[in-house]
Amino acid sequence: MLFNSYKFIFFLIFFFVIYWMVPKKYQWTVILISGILFYMSSSPVYILLVFSDILVTYFSALLIEKYPGNKKISLTLSLIVCIGILFTYKYFNFFNDSLSFLAGCIGISFKPYALRLLLPVGISFYTFQTLSYAIDVYKGDSKTEHNLFQYAAFILFFPQLVAGPIERAEHLLPQIKKEHVYDHDVIVYGLKLMMWGFFKKVVIADNLGVIVDTVYDNLHEYSGFVLVIAAILFSIQIYCDFSGYSDIARGTAGLFGIDLMLNFRSPYFSSSVTEFWERWHISLSQWIRDYIYIPMGGNRKGKLRKRVNLFVSFLVSGIWHGANITFIFWGILHGSLRVLEDITGWRKKAGSNKWLKVLSVCVTFILVSILWIFFRADTIGDALYVLTNWQNGILGGESYLIRGFTDANVGRINPFVLLFSLMILALYDYTDDKKSVIGIVSGCRPVFRWMCYYGIVLFIVFFGNFGSNPFVYFQF
Repeated sequence: MLFNSYKFIFFLIFFFVIYWMVPKKYQWTVILISGILFYMSSSPVYILLVFSDILVTYFSALLIEKYPGNKKISLTLSLIVCIGILFTYKYFNFFNDSLSFLAGCIGISFKPYALRLLLPVGISFYTFQTLSYAIDVYKGDSKTEHNLFQYAAFILFFPQLVAGPIERAEHLLPQIKKEHVYDHDVIVYGLKLMMWGFFKKVVIADNLGVIVDTVYDNLHEYSGFVLVIAAILFSIQIYCDFSGYSDIARGTAGLFGIDLMLNFRSPYFSSSVTEFWERWHISLSQWIRDYIYIPMGGNRKGKLRKRVNLFVSFLVSGIWHGANITFIFWGILHGSLRVLEDITGWRKKAGSNKWLKVLSVCVTFILVSILWIFFRADTIGDALYVLTNWQNGILGGESYLIRGFTDANVGRINPFVLLFSLMILALYDYTDDKKSVIGIVSGCRPVFRWMCYYGIVLFIVFFGNFGSNPFVYFQF
């Protein structure tokens, strides 16, 4: 069920009303039922996989608590089962194809066996969330939850079920179990956050996606500046798409009196790749830090080991994103840049001077945009095509730029709407990095405040792209 659909709006209204009508001690059951129905609306059969992860990690945690002397065995079994399910549905065919290719390189030929399985929606997200619970219980960082159904409600909380943020049990589970009292201010804030998320998704991301998809779906028919335009627009598209989802998720959770963690913090105002990953998909970055980087030794075993750990962590991030060599290469490139920054101490240098910081922000955006090409391209060859053909005709000067805009057919989107929307986005992110924009607007005079609200709503209604546009991260 897509957030940007009328079906979701009716679903949300129905369960919002039920949630606040039932006795408070039963509110968590509404969360559980709504989560099951929400997931089954997209993947009815695959709800069994979610239940499998829930049951395995739930009983694993109970065994860890009851038999601490054998807790490694209990944790290992849960890791094997949960990662095994993830591997089977997401990586098995890619692994077999890669094995066949490598065997062919040494003269061994075999036809890989392919499983005909659809990728379950959100499998990477809920797998990481269930595993974090089992690992936290093992480490003593989280209490064992004895109520199976309340634990299931924690995993199945529908606003963040299929695309995060990846929540920790110690933060979300107590909120699921808590008896919530209706708070008008919290509800209103949630609605405002949802409105901003919808603006980013349907007005910016989905409109830009029309241009980006046209170019990337027929990549070899284009060359020159149009490839630059497509690369830059995809950087903005994927940010507005994913952060828009996160805002809608956080706003929706707020309607139920629940607070989800912040997943994006103005990432394109980062002055280094290191800072970018502290601001982008924060829940995944923290998950990999806590469960991959630190257990490998973190920065406690010397500089060389630290840099190896950094590189491996980003490699895991690339693999997590998808079963394709493009994602692995994307992770490798980010890991390489992160290690390079650690060697040069670039982050400290970038913040040492105001104008150097501005330049660093621009350079970081360019670097990240170049790496997004590997993320968006279907193959490494397609990504390299973009990188080796963007400069075609550049000596033509003005005609190089004009032809790029003509080939991209930017005119299909109202240029005023596009520019004004991007200006609003940039102003919002720049301001929100220092102080909550929603808080600032809420404290303004009523005339200005309502002008802002109605303006955003009108942009969504009149300029939003309301086609069946799934969120980019639903595929992960």
